[in-house]
Amino acid sequence: MPRKYVRRRNFSEQLRRAIHGCGLTRYQISKRTGISEATLSRFMSGQRGLTLKAVDKLADLLEWKLESKGRRRPPGFLDAPRAKAPAKRHRTEKQPQQQ
Repeated sequence: MPRKYVRRRNFSEQLRRAIHGCGLTRYQISKRTGISEATLSRFMSGQRGLTLKAVDKLADLLEWKLESKGRRRPPGFLDAPRAKAPAKRHRTEKQPQQQ
């Protein structure tokens, strides 16, 4: 039996769907968040991205909360040798300045 391919939506796609489904017009979103309608329009059409500041404002409006599913590390991450911190040098007493 062939495996069904499940496409994961990236964050931008999820945000576009949430904006589209929130029941507000771009004008209303713009007035509530301070993000221009032009910026929202370009984002929704996929022409441009958003700044993190704009994403924060939209997340507040949509009542989104970011949760982590845990840390993903590349294979062999824990096996890699750690870099040693440089040895600390002892400070010598300062020589009095001659005037």
